[in-house]
Amino acid sequence: MDTTFLDEVTKILTEFAQTKLSAQLLELIGPTKEGLNYRWRLMSTRYREVVILLISKKHVFGKPTPEHFEVHGLDQTQQLEPNLAELRTFLAGSELALTG
Repeated sequence: MDTTFLDEVTKILTEFAQTKLSAQLLELIGPTKEGLNYRWRLMSTRYREVVILLISKKHVFGKPTPEHFEVHGLDQTQQLEPNLAELRTFLAGSELALTG
């Protein structure tokens, strides 16, 4: 997996956290490698945890390539193309869910 791509995802999530969560953000954890996939977690004192998964697929004799993003913990669970612009647009229009 290209580390530049992972760094860009982390940058997008950091910008999202600073915009939507501001002072309530405890931490951004990730990217955490889980097999072929990567996970980021946004932890907050006020809002439900947001988890972003980058699902990858390994082709025969090739490197793993991003297949799609899964975003959990926002107003709805969403599956997105592995496109940075689409991730940024989705996060910009999403609403955070308050904790129980």
